[in-house]
Amino acid sequence: MKVKSNYRVICYPDSGLWGEEAQEKHANMLMHEIKRHCDSLSNCNIKYDFICSFCGNDWKNSLDENGCPICCNEAMEEHNKIIDKDSK
Repeated sequence: MKVKSNYRVICYPDSGLWGEEAQEKHANMLMHEIKRHCDSLSNCNIKYDFICSFCGNDWKNSLDENGCPICCNEAMEEHNKIIDKDSK
């Protein structure tokens, strides 16, 4: 029989047009406010996704077995620039 389990509340801050630093600051502020007003919280944390900064694809599914991005040409070129720079 199917039963409901693992109840949780998920909040998505309305910050899609902000930069990464502003989004993180806003998320931390929201978490602080939620903790301040809710005494019965046992766990409250921030989670985020890693995406390619060029094409927006999910990062963990965009890497080959060697850790090289395969989602788009721009990401592959950037990775190769970093590898070339480190090898010199």
